[in-house]
Amino acid sequence: MRAKAGVDLSTLRPEIRRLEPIIDRVHAEFGVRAIVTSANDSVHGRLPNRVSYHYADAAIDLRVKHVGGAKRQATLYAALVAEIERAYPGAYDVLLEHPGGLQAHIHIEPSPMLASAVGLAPQPMEVG
Repeated sequence: MRAKAGVDLSTLRPEIRRLEPIIDRVHAEFGVRAIVTSANDSVHGRLPNRVSYHYADAAIDLRVKHVGGAKRQATLYAALVAEIERAYPGAYDVLLEHPGGLQAHIHIEPSPMLASAVGLAPQPMEVG
């Protein structure tokens, strides 16, 4: 798993870092490298009263546009969900956002169950 220029992975929580081997293996099966396009950087929302695990160093977004179109992106997503769920049942929320679009990405964050177990709370999103 590598970071896009400007994205710092050094502060990611261990709950996210432990997914790196799974993420790398699934991407390799698709013949691409896993690229984190966002962690605790940039603005992850502009709506007041919203929260994000990005600002708690507990969420990542993965590039999918280099995988292919929406169908191939969905296939990669399904494989990733299956592998994460097999290793850590119920511990993560994995979402495919904007499939096939310019902002297509896979978002990964702790599930409420895992967040509660490790005392993790999402942080307020920046408004601007």
